Amino acid sequence: MHRTLFSAALAFAVLFPGTAEAQSGGLELTNLGVWRANIFTGHVLTPAPTAGAKAAAAPRVLYAPADTDDPAFRAQIAAALGGGAVVDYFDARNATPDNVLLSTYDAVHTFVDYGYLDNIAIGDNLATYSDAGGTVILGVFCTSWSGKQWLDGAIMGPKYCPVSSPTGKNLYTGSPYLGNGTTCLYNGVSKLDVNYRDDIALQGSGAADGHYVDGAIATAYRPLAGAGGGLIVYSNGCGAIQFGGTGDWANVIANATTCLPGVNPGSCTSRQGVMGVNPKGYDCVDAPSAGLLWNTSIDTIPVLGTSTLQTLVITSLSGPTENVPIFGFEMLALPPYVINSGFGSHAITVPVGTNGMGLATQGVRIETDGLGGIFIVLMNAQDVMIG
Repeated sequence: MHRTLFSAALAFAVLFPGTAEAQSGGLELTNLGVWRANIFTGHVLTPAPTAGAKAAAAPRVLYAPADTDDPAFRAQIAAALGGGAVVDYFDARNATPDNVLLSTYDAVHTFVDYGYLDNIAIGDNLATYSDAGGTVILGVFCTSWSGKQWLDGAIMGPKYCPVSSPTGKNLYTGSPYLGNGTTCLYNGVSKLDVNYRDDIALQGSGAADGHYVDGAIATAYRPLAGAGGGLIVYSNGCGAIQFGGTGDWANVIANATTCLPGVNPGSCTSRQGVMGVNPKGYDCVDAPSAGLLWNTSIDTIPVLGTSTLQTLVITSLSGPTENVPIFGFEMLALPPYVINSGFGSHAITVPVGTNGMGLATQGVRIETDGLGGIFIVLMNAQDVMIG
């Protein structure tokens, strides 16, 4: 008899998930296509630093999905941030974070599996938080308005969210990350795999950064809006345990918390010097970005010898100079140096955390006459700004 009553109650919750019984620990159809119990087990929140200590405090991230907690994923994000970073959990299925709470965090990351308690209210609060300079990291299913649950409110409009969905659907298929991310969002990111990705397109001032092999956008961002507005990133996938994603998802969240893609895209400015004696031929293949490989090239055709033995890119740790003769050429970058050796092509690792740093670099060619003679040929400089 008791068994019959339990089965009837379960069937009622399945058929009518919006009832009070289903909302109080009954079953809910999630975006992953499975029925799961929505059981509130509490938020995980640490005390905020005092106003005077906030600027010097380690990064604080609020992990606020419409989903159950994933302590392991939060720990991965904290490890990627380093330095005692805090990654708290807020259950947005059963409550809505207010702006007082949001303001105590440097970034908020949310995505949708279960439904939000109020998908409009949380979207409006995130927009207000962004207006105050907070970083918002939106995730998978936020744009899937033709599905079961999604994010709504002001944050999803073109003023804020960098993407929208033309179909409102999730792709429900996987495709490997192409490896073409170019901004600081991809520091330490080489793999992003997951079977849940939204069908999205850019909107407003949104910029795409990185794609999957099938052409779908992997990450997009809205550059800083000015007047104190914060960064908004759309991470089209998920590293939470419920989604089965593998790869460097935690790094994407950490990078979005600490870096500013699009503010400084990186640049190279060629400099010839004032003496007019250095040959040209040292070029940037692409602009340097923190945490990524910076590619340069040096012409290998000799001018003093009969062949080239090696080429060097020297990066000054002191800054640029000019009108300093040496080896019959002009030194354009002061010692001490970091030296990258190669032959024509140079792939140089740009350290993480160097965004906005300016550096003087110079190309060097080592030539020989084939008879034991060695010639050091100083070439043009490239003054770079790291993106």
